[in-house]
Amino acid sequence: MRRVCRALHTLAPRFIRWPEGQRAQEVIGEFERASALPGVIGSIDGTHIEINKPKDDEHNAYCNRKGYPSVQVQNICTYKLVFTSVYAGHASSVHDARVFSLSRLPDYMADPARYFPNDSHLVGDSAYPIHPCIMVPYKDNGHLTSRQKNYNFCHLPEHRLREHLVCGKIAGGEFLTDFPWSRWNKYLNTY
Repeated sequence: MRRVCRALHTLAPRFIRWPEGQRAQEVIGEFERASALPGVIGSIDGTHIEINKPKDDEHNAYCNRKGYPSVQVQNICTYKLVFTSVYAGHASSVHDARVFSLSRLPDYMADPARYFPNDSHLVGDSAYPIHPCIMVPYKDNGHLTSRQKNYNFCHLPEHRLREHLVCGKIAGGEFLTDFPWSRWNKYLNTY
């Protein structure tokens, strides 16, 4: 198991890459052709991967809101479900916003000319911060304008489809149940 994890850790940067240059334009074009939202360079979301409970988890930090032990995985993918960033390993009790702040994404957002060309942005759910590089839905407190409702109408189906497909793709990785999470820090990385 350790050899497999070490190999995945070594090979990941070759396959999980942030789109830059011409590839960024291709990714943005894929989203524009398929949705009503222009300038989208990726869809961001978090999911939980079920694991065996770590022996040293006496405070149930790895127990998620559904009652089973898991780790957080933050992922960004293209419209075609190609991963462009994956950040994993935090206990499931850590909020999505905290996982986000610990990943490399805040660094990417500090250099938008390189990572978010032509005012491109990610689409995400309300767990993520409001930022020029991340488009999140308006909170519907019953007082949204027609423009805000239209934005949510365009945003939510697009993001939920990606969320459903990507999280299913990640969570389907049964081998992760046996991952040695007590030594997760060796493998914790952003790609």
